[in-house]
This record gives sequence, C-alpha cells and structure tokens, in this order.
Amino acid sequence: MPVMDGMEMIVCLRADKENPNVDKPCIALTANAVAGAREEYIAAGFNDYLVKPVNGARLEKLLVKYLPPEMVQKTEDTESATESEYAGFAIFEEKGYLNIRDGIEYAGSEEMYRNVLKFFLDTIDAKCDEIRGYYDSGDWENYQTKVHALKSSAKVVGAEELSDRARSLELAARDQDFDYIREHTGAVLSFYGSYKDKISL
Repeated sequence: MPVMDGMEMIVCLRADKENPNVDKPCIALTANAVAGAREEYIAAGFNDYLVKPVNGARLEKLLVKYLPPEMVQKTEDTESATESEYAGFAIFEEKGYLNIRDGIEYAGSEEMYRNVLKFFLDTIDAKCDEIRGYYDSGDWENYQTKVHALKSSAKVVGAEELSDRARSLELAARDQDFDYIREHTGAVLSFYGSYKDKISL
C-alpha cells in the first residue's frame, strides 16, 4: 500500500470514531504466514486474517462469516463438487505441469479456475516481455515487483515449480544478487513461456 501499510491503516480506521466504517469487519490480506501473524493482525484491530495467494474457498467462508445473513445466498457446496471439478483437468496434473486440486481450491470452482488459468496463459508473452524489459534496463525495483507477481499468479494456478523459481528471482532482486538474476532469469522466462504449449483449454 502507498503511504501507509495495513497495520497503520487499521489503527487509523479504528481510532477515528467519526469514520462510518469504524466498526465494520476488516480482514487482513497478507503474504505474512509466520507463526503468530494472525494474532498480531487481530490484536492490531483486524477481524480476521487471510494469507496470499487467496484461496477461493477460504475467502468464501470468511465472506459468509462476516456478511449479514440476508446478503448471502448459497448456490453450491463447493467441497462436494471437488472430485467432479478435478476430473476435467487431471491430465495436466498427471503430466506434472500443474497442481490442479490446489488451483481449483484457490479459485473456488472449476469454472473460476478455468478463467484464471486462461488469463494466466493469455498473458504469458506480455508478462515475459515486462520482466525482460526491466531486466534489460536494470530496473530492479520493478523487476522484483513483476517476478513477485509471477510467483503469486503461478501459485494460484498450481504451477508450483514456476512459482518457486520466480520466488528465488524475487529474493535475489531484494538482496541485489545480480549474479543469480543474470544466471537464472532467461531459464525461468523460458520455463514460463513453455506453459503455452503444455496447456490447452
């Protein structure tokens, strides 16, 4: 967040008694998954805590928990549909390309997962060009931002190896380990690009 982080924001929100949202439920969405983090966020004033990348099923449960009952209309039991949803994508998991079960769980349903996966595939060229452009120009701040985004989007679709490799680039950028970046960026982008040929919807 610009200007202030989430912890500062929630303190300001809860302290301003004239704010019409002072008592509204507020859920922390964060990559901080260390032990004790949930308690820390709740102590600061958040009502609950959700770790990125967002898991669709968990997000749905939190929304149901905090929305007024009259605003909630349940249309499907997502958990009972998992097996049938999984079947249509199983071939990609069998080949080791994707963790489909995790992807569907993050998305919340097969239909949503298909949409997220299609967007992931359709934007590969553009995202590769962005990362390569920042690499070529030595813009390491934006390079780090983009490989962080790749880490998250790959995780959401179940491309676990790609997510791990993007995370290594992110950490290298953070630590200014330019030798690692130069040695691995090309291979990671090539691996990312290979998903266009591996996956067909």
